[in-house]
Amino acid sequence: MTVGSTPPAGSDAGKSYDEIPYATLSHYFTHPDRLATVGTLFGLLPPPVESCRVLELGCAGGGNLIPMAYALPGGQFVGIDLSPVQIEQGQKYIDMLKLSNICLVCQDLIDFAPGQATFDYILVHGVFSWIPPRLQEQVFEICRQSLTANGVAYISYNVLPGWTMEQALRQIMLFHIRQENQPLQRFQKALELLDFLAKEASAAGDETYRDRLRKTIQRMRKYADANYQYWIHEYLEEFNTPFYFSQVVEMADRHAMQYLADSDLPTMYTHDLSDESRQFLEKHTQTWVEREQYLDFLRNRMFRRSLFCRQEAALTRQPGLAQLARLNVVSRILPVDYQVSTVDDSPMVFEVTKEDILTFHDPVQKTALVYLAEQLPRPVPFSELAQATRARLPAGYPQDQAASAEEIARVLFMIHTFYPSLINFNTWVPPSIWEVNPQPTASAVARLLAATSNPVTNLIHRRVDLEKHNRYLLWCLNGERSQAELVDMLETAWREGRIPIPYLKPGCEPQTAREAISAQVAFQLKDFAGLHLLVA
Repeated sequence: MTVGSTPPAGSDAGKSYDEIPYATLSHYFTHPDRLATVGTLFGLLPPPVESCRVLELGCAGGGNLIPMAYALPGGQFVGIDLSPVQIEQGQKYIDMLKLSNICLVCQDLIDFAPGQATFDYILVHGVFSWIPPRLQEQVFEICRQSLTANGVAYISYNVLPGWTMEQALRQIMLFHIRQENQPLQRFQKALELLDFLAKEASAAGDETYRDRLRKTIQRMRKYADANYQYWIHEYLEEFNTPFYFSQVVEMADRHAMQYLADSDLPTMYTHDLSDESRQFLEKHTQTWVEREQYLDFLRNRMFRRSLFCRQEAALTRQPGLAQLARLNVVSRILPVDYQVSTVDDSPMVFEVTKEDILTFHDPVQKTALVYLAEQLPRPVPFSELAQATRARLPAGYPQDQAASAEEIARVLFMIHTFYPSLINFNTWVPPSIWEVNPQPTASAVARLLAATSNPVTNLIHRRVDLEKHNRYLLWCLNGERSQAELVDMLETAWREGRIPIPYLKPGCEPQTAREAISAQVAFQLKDFAGLHLLVA
């Protein structure tokens, strides 16, 4: 339920975001490649992300849009936001990175003229629930008029029934702070009320209410301690409207838009449900939207990341080989023993988690998974995977290439269903490198963020949390320093007390410290490469 951007609505909306700006953060599920990948799986032909045009409504300080513009230099990016303070902040980052393919505009959403320009991807993260109804309709009208034929729009929002207790507590807090105008004072008074309710309401009322209240307050308190800026705008703004999923789909339909899928694909899967639950859904749901709505009821869902496309687009609800053939694959499932034969039916064990393993006997499945493991972390085009798998099978193997490709697709979808973080699909190869150069270079965005904040954003738009000494090392990677020089810099910073290094004890011998830092730098550079933080 991350907000993370500024609702561009109303005369006072921008003021609170000027006074309490958001931290600069990226949001993986909004990346054009993510939208294109999901769109492809459901039968859409999205525009290539390498040359895409992207609009973000409520871009805040550009923390989401700027890393996209850096990693996709052939694209064009436009962000609008009502807060001049955050627009100015974002422009400073753009100037420091010398980006020419991004423009941030201080503008109210109501003044945005849809249809004057077209975009392949429209992003609305942390805005929709926090604006009045007329602007919610405006968002869909912008999508309808400004989205290209095969484009994808991303809209996130708070969801019922999961947000029911939060909604009640928000109304209680707003009543309590109704006479207070200063954001930080409102925040403190709201927390005081929550602490009071957590303590005193437990002695009154029915047990079910007490339990739900206590758990909800604990969760809200955790968010407040971690990020007070987010908390203020999440709970104390004028507008925060949670929706039933079907209500948002009906709104989209009024503007000739249709629900495509959820950007967080695993939330659509039902393998975690009981047989009885799946049978109930089969019996009582007639459409994809109804099925999704019942899943929200079952899971008490609180937040959605919905994707929409134009109503006339033809979609499939059963992704298969035809869709996967247009994507790349990354697998993090590794064989326990590479020496096991892949050309017969002997069992081959793959580690998926520290506790779980998968065992495969089929030669096609084993060969494909071993090939992907050998290529990690490189995204492998599915066509290459199918050809390489067939080439490694013995001559005369009874299955033809088409049947082998179908089997590969089947096993990849199966693994992705149960272990979605270990099998990833994408349409685009990021500009990261996976080998450490003699004078390594980190992404300019990552270096900038390493010097100013934590986490940093990598080249596949994931947030990466780093300890202070590793942030310093990342910042040092300007392409002009050898590994020995990097060790010198880190050692000097540690000895001067500027950078703590947790693996070095106080009073450590100089030679011992030098050796430990040298080994750690070599390890960390390889780790940076695997985390998509290094460029050529």
